Amino acid sequence: MVDGFSVLRRDHEKVERTFEEQCLWPVVRQRMPGGNDLADEAMLREFIAAVREHVTFEETKIWPGLREALSTQEVNELGDNLMTAEDNVPSRAS
Repeated sequence: MVDGFSVLRRDHEKVERTFEEQCLWPVVRQRMPGGNDLADEAMLREFIAAVREHVTFEETKIWPGLREALSTQEVNELGDNLMTAEDNVPSRAS
């Protein structure tokens, strides 16, 4: 069953992000003193908040359930897969 509130919230957030990216931040950057820094800070804060929310979700909902659902061998295999994935992440050029 689809939760109408969740759909509305998601759509509102999507519209708000689009408005900010296409309309608000370009004007802030162009017209306000220090606008580049303000826009960058706002976007960084939004990103950090999203990452924190994602990590909290995984730590409270996903990992406890996996600990109960997986065998020790499966947990070890998942850990190995994580290490492999980390090794394959492209590094940023300095």
